[in-house]
Amino acid sequence: MRRFLLSACFALFSAQTVLAVEFDRALFMRMAMTTVRIEALAPDNHYNMGTGVIVAPGRVVTSCHVTGPAPLIRVLYSGLRLTVRKQRHDIHNDLCMLEVPELEGVPAEVGSSSTLHVGDRVIAMGFTGGYELQFADGVVRGLYPDAGAPVIKSSTAFNSGSSGGGLFDAEGKLVGILTFRLRGTGDCYYSMPVDHFKTWLGSSDGFVEPTLLNAEVPVWQAPYEKQPLFLQAAFLELVKDWSKLQMLANDWTHQDPGSAVAWLTLGKAYAGMHATQDSIPPFQKATDLEPQLGEAWYELALAAQSSGHDEELVSIRQKLEVIDPDLALQLDSKLSLLTEAKPQK
Repeated sequence: MRRFLLSACFALFSAQTVLAVEFDRALFMRMAMTTVRIEALAPDNHYNMGTGVIVAPGRVVTSCHVTGPAPLIRVLYSGLRLTVRKQRHDIHNDLCMLEVPELEGVPAEVGSSSTLHVGDRVIAMGFTGGYELQFADGVVRGLYPDAGAPVIKSSTAFNSGSSGGGLFDAEGKLVGILTFRLRGTGDCYYSMPVDHFKTWLGSSDGFVEPTLLNAEVPVWQAPYEKQPLFLQAAFLELVKDWSKLQMLANDWTHQDPGSAVAWLTLGKAYAGMHATQDSIPPFQKATDLEPQLGEAWYELALAAQSSGHDEELVSIRQKLEVIDPDLALQLDSKLSLLTEAKPQK
């Protein structure tokens, strides 16, 4: 994954920037100009900083966990600090839309997460630590159905200051809002689909003066039993509860046998229990269902290495290089460590 910083004069568009060569410079300028800083001050003087995206004249979308604790919210754009007049919220999905009448900026082109496929290239934009505008280039690594539009897992790394920023497709369309990451699980960065707020764009319904939003928590902060299956699975993988993960994955594959991620999860559970041969069929099922699912090829490669199938390992590595180059590099590092740790005969 390549990560870059955007300075005030957009120096990233110099000839030395690799990504600028691969993408149209005007496209990046357009995406950057739709991105704003958010600051929120709570009654206890707790200060939040995050990111937002202009989605309509005088309207910015961000994450509720950025603005929720504060009745005083400001948008920083083009040297101006503008006060948010009204806010509409969907705390469950962690999406808040801010009404800023004085804001003059060109809105992002709002697309749909439903148009994405695993393996598609995406770009994340947000303010690092709330100060520096940064973008990350990566791919879609998972799509999880959620009320008609999928939550997006991508390899585009972002930190807390980028919460509420934009996830854009290769055409520069806004497809997701950077929302949360799971610590300790590798490149797991999640964005909520723009589809959840698109109906708000042409309506004034639901907008109220900013106030404390303490009634509930976003789905990703909910208790384990109230989280969707993919988040429960991620947690169990994090704590290495492989037997419970196997039970969850078995139920998941029965509920949704067409889900490649469910089969991938089952394979991971077997692999975690060192049942390599049992893990291979689920991984293969996952790649059959979703040939661009890089994580499944990655796990298959590790299984091939563990089984001593060197020819299959080379073939899988070549596939992964095309699907997800960053994951292929991670595989190389993992294989190198495994080889070094292997007892010498």
